[in-house]
Amino acid sequence: VADNIAYGCPEASREEITDAARRVGALTAIAAITGGFNARVGERGRGLSSGQRQLIALARAEMITPDVLLLDEATATLDPATEATILKASERLTRNRTSVI
Repeated sequence: VADNIAYGCPEASREEITDAARRVGALTAIAAITGGFNARVGERGRGLSSGQRQLIALARAEMITPDVLLLDEATATLDPATEATILKASERLTRNRTSVI
């Protein structure tokens, strides 16, 4: 999970990775994964829920601060609590950058 979040920033410290996850509200979702930040993520996020995949992707976007952010069905098939977390994170991530939702 940590390596997935830091994919665009391979030299990121664990503290930076954790901070990015915290800023998008992903800490609870990551804590629910067996192994937490040390868990291995399968191809296409195999072994993760839809919400966990989305929150990890948002944490990765938070790490790399892209100039353009594309969000495609960011809240599809999510429970209401996870959807609210993702919408809040999306608001934060789309500030001051070109975003396509």
